[in-house]
Amino acid sequence: MHAFAEQGPYHCLILGGGALDTKGGPVVDPRGRVLGYDGEAIPGVYGAGNCISAPTGQGYHGPGGTVGPALTFGWLAGVAVAARARRMPSFTTTG
Repeated sequence: MHAFAEQGPYHCLILGGGALDTKGGPVVDPRGRVLGYDGEAIPGVYGAGNCISAPTGQGYHGPGGTVGPALTFGWLAGVAVAARARRMPSFTTTG
């Protein structure tokens, strides 16, 4: 870079395109359930974090911007799995 003046102080900013969110991956519904090609939820399959298609779309809201959605969708999945587990019959084995 060429200096604008003979003496400083000088300040510099590097501006470049970039992306920190995911570009693809499984799409989830608002409850964290992974959707199939037909748009229907796949029973028992949930997703959260950077391994799913970004719930924020093309937006990146700043440092740590993926942590909030990851925690939220992880919590939603945990609640759904716990509710499902309560509805399933328990099986015991004798040995």
